[in-house]
Formats: sequence, C-alpha cells, structure tokens
Amino acid sequence: MDRYIPIVGVGSATVFIKLCDEFKYAILPYYEFRNSPNILKNLLSSCTNTLFILSSIMPDEYLVEEDIIEEFKLFSSRYSFNYIIAWDMPTYLTDYDGSRINTEKSISYIDYLSREFDVIPLAKGAYPEHLQYSCGEIYGRGFKTIAFHISEYLYSRAKPWPYIKDYSLTSYGYMMHLLKIILEYPFNEVILIGGASPRYYRDLIQLDGRIRLAGYTWYIDGVKYQLYTPEGSILNLKDKFYLCNCRVCRENPVSRLRDPGNISLHNLLINKYLVEGLEDKLYKIRLEIYDLILDTYEDLMIINELRVGSGYSIWRKAFNIVERYKPKYLIIMGNLISPHDRVSYDEYKDLIETLTELSQETKIFYIPRYISKSRWITSILYKIYLEDVDAINDKLKVIDEAGILERLTRLLLTAKKKMVIKKSTWDEPFTLEIWLYGPTDESFEKAVKEIKKIRKEHEWLITNYINKPYIDYEDKIATPGEWHREWVRYEAPEPGAIYLTTEGEIKIIKP
Repeated sequence: MDRYIPIVGVGSATVFIKLCDEFKYAILPYYEFRNSPNILKNLLSSCTNTLFILSSIMPDEYLVEEDIIEEFKLFSSRYSFNYIIAWDMPTYLTDYDGSRINTEKSISYIDYLSREFDVIPLAKGAYPEHLQYSCGEIYGRGFKTIAFHISEYLYSRAKPWPYIKDYSLTSYGYMMHLLKIILEYPFNEVILIGGASPRYYRDLIQLDGRIRLAGYTWYIDGVKYQLYTPEGSILNLKDKFYLCNCRVCRENPVSRLRDPGNISLHNLLINKYLVEGLEDKLYKIRLEIYDLILDTYEDLMIINELRVGSGYSIWRKAFNIVERYKPKYLIIMGNLISPHDRVSYDEYKDLIETLTELSQETKIFYIPRYISKSRWITSILYKIYLEDVDAINDKLKVIDEAGILERLTRLLLTAKKKMVIKKSTWDEPFTLEIWLYGPTDESFEKAVKEIKKIRKEHEWLITNYINKPYIDYEDKIATPGEWHREWVRYEAPEPGAIYLTTEGEIKIIKP
C-alpha cells in the first residue's frame, strides 16, 4: 500500500472525488456511510481506480448495537468492498478485564469475517500484554498487514497513570511504547489510523519503513481554515488569504481559494506529498500569504481617523462616500472611536448599524492606531457608563438588547497592526502595504519630503503620515486624510479616501 491512505467521510466524499485519481487506496468509516447509500454509490462510481477499505472503527454506541457485525457484513457484501478493517472493540485502561475480554472478542470476529472478506486485522488492547496477545494471534493466522488506531493517543491530554505505573508517561509516550510492541512482529505493513496529520507524521514515519499513515485531518483542518504548507506546517487562514500553484489551487479563481472545500482538497494533496516524501513535487509548490487578495473584479476603499463620538467628527460623510462606491472591501484606519470623548450608546448604535448594513455587501477590516484591544473595549464600556465592571455587565443585559456592543467588540478583536494586500489585474499584479506611521506634526511641504524616506517593503505604501489626502504616483505612496475637523497638528486635517479600482488604479476621493 501507499504510505499515505486518506480517510473519507460522508461530508468529504464530494471533495475527495475531485482528486481520487491520485490515490490507490482510501478508507471509509462504516458508521458514517451506513445511512448514506446515495453518497456512497456516487463515490464508488466516480472513483473506479481507487480501492476502498471499509473500516469498523466507530464510536462505542455503534459497537454495542446487537446486530452491528451482521449489518457490517451485509453492507460489505452489498457494495463489494475490496478490504475491510476489523474488528473494533472498546478497550480502556480503566477496565483491565474489559480490555482483555474485548481483545479476545476482536480476534474471534476477525476469524468470522475473514471467511468471506479480505480482512486487515485491527490490533486491540489497552494494556501492553493485551496488545501483545492481539498481535501474536493476528500474526499467527498468517496476516501480513495490521492496523492500529492511534487518534485518541495523539490528542488526549490524560496520562496513563495510575493504570500504568509511570507518572511521567504521557499519552503520546504510551502510544510509542505500544507501537514498539507491534513493530516487534514481522508484519509487512503497519497502518496507523489517525496518524497522517502534518503535526505528527514525521515522527511516525521515521519509526519504521513498514508504517503506513491513514488520516482524516486533511478535511477536518480544511473546514476550520487550516492550510497545509509544503514545509509541513499548518497556517490559520481565518484572517489570511493565499495564492498557490499546486494542482488543486491553480484551477480556481482567487475568490474560491478560501472555500473550505478547496482548502481541504489542497490539504489532501499536500498531505500525500508530505507523508510519501515526494520532495520534487513539494519543491515546485509556491505559497504566498497575504492579509487580503483582490481579484480582477474586486475593489477596495480606505478611510482614516473617523473619531466617532467627537464633536469634530464627520464620520457619517465618510460612509456616504463608501455607500456611493460600494467597494468589495473597506479598510478603516486610525482612531475609529474618539480617544478623548465620552461616546453615547446611541452613537455607538448608529455606527454599528451603519457598519452592519454596509457589511452585507462589503467586507470590513480595521487597523487601529493602538492595538491594545482589551484597553479599547474597556474604555468603550467606561465611556458609556462610567461605572464599575459589575454595573456595566448588569446594564449590558438590559440596555444592549440588539448586541450592538458585542458586534463592535468583534470588530475590535479582529483588528490588525498592518495589512499586506495583493491586487490582481489583467496586466501585472502588484502589492501594497497599509501601515500607520503618523500623523506627523510638520508642514505639508516638509511632510511630503519626509514621507518619501519611509522604507517600503512592497510596491505601494498607504499610511497616515500626512493628515490630508495625498498621492505620489512616482514613489507610490498615498495617505487618505482624516474625517474630523479637530486642528491639533501643524496642518489642519482634510477628509478623503483612497480608492483602489477593479482595474488596479489608485485614486483620491474627496467629499
């Protein structure tokens, strides 16, 4: 068998079909497919070059069903499975006698099923002596391949103590001890169910050349926006965008790359390359990570220093411009909330309702001047109530029925220190960086000279160094201005917005 064998569930079947030509074998959990015949039929008919292995590994509530083994047997016959993994039984350190009895039962079920099917026997036993018995009986019956389920050992934080008299032994360490027992037997192949994740595969593969790894994390991680890299690390894409030239990703537009199905499919391919050590294929894959990627048909607007709550603020006019252009993305820079003024609940509500309505069509990002999120949130609450924490919590239950402050808190908690953005165009794509460097307390003429000295890491820099709308097409630097009239710097502030068009042109928009 291949060193990597994917596990495919009901939820991931339609995803796997798109890449099943890459795999000679795949494992299907019986308990998932037993009540989903249409999904199973579609999978089997779509992936005719893949040999599917039906697994008896399932939660205990299924294993204790009275007719479960007969139903499993009938199901295996009905769909003509090439191989079956059998037989799972509950074995726990907390029940020594139960572990021994169920290990013996597992062997008897292996004997029963092997009369009609090609069985890959599943080693069982919570205790070393029980596992030795299982392996000995399996090998004595002439089986050359054995499987062992290790998911619980990998992810459990519970120690084997006091059942195993070694307090320092972790669940992972105990698993390694059990694996050594299995590897003492001259099996040709040892399939470790649940061990294929990039988190663990290196240590497991290095144990023995006979080891094969099977896993479902390619899909579990994918739907959680966890992306596998060619180096074997895992990136959280909750607030990131990416470009990739692998077989899966290069066939999709930028807007679909962050779809959980696409991430899962990407993970499936990378997982295979990693476990099977296909360095030549991994070397050719290039990943680019950004805070935002704009497709050719997507635009962006940037506004700065709204200072909601200040008597000098003209923040509503800023959103009038945003509403007029309806950009795909909006970035709010600087002080969203006035740093000095007490803000009324009604004004917060007005702001959040504006943002909520806008967010129906526009994705909003926030880059604050100060990134201390807890201080921001605390100061907001005190600006409204000017009371202690208990009083605030009590009043929130009564006053904030619409969850206005909760939604504002969510926005603050997703704030970024800076953003690096890639814009796709029909010509050459380009990158821009948004980072707060100011504002400076200098004349406009001097500030224009100084801003050119800021070291750029990308083609364009959008910053707040000057408190007026400004754009330099030669040095590729721009500032959007400020949406308030409080004159505290050398120069009076002026409002404006930076607009990045779908064609990739950067403009100044003034009210």
